[in-house]
Amino acid sequence: MPTIGFIGLGRMGSRMAENLLRNYPLVVWNRSREKVAELVGKGAVEASTPAELAARSEVIVSMLATPEVTADVMLGRGQYSGIGVLDGVNRGGL
Repeated sequence: MPTIGFIGLGRMGSRMAENLLRNYPLVVWNRSREKVAELVGKGAVEASTPAELAARSEVIVSMLATPEVTADVMLGRGQYSGIGVLDGVNRGGL
C-alpha cells in the first residue's frame, strides 16, 4: 500500500486527507500547523518540510490555495528554497 503525502489542509484538503487516512498511510504538511495536529491525532505522520513529505511518500497530493504558493512549495522557491517537494521527491514518485 503506497504512502500518500498530502500538502494543503484547508477546507477541502483536510477533508480529503482525512478520507485517505482511513485506507492509506498518510504524511501531511501544511503552512499552518493547526490542521496538521488534527490529522496527526487521527494517525497521520507530520512532515517538517515539503521535501521531507516528498521523501517519505510514493504519491503526493496537493491542495494549495493559489498557483503562486503551489509553485513555491513544489519548486522550492522563496521561503521554501531548498525544502520544496522537488528537493525531496523519490525517483518514480507520483
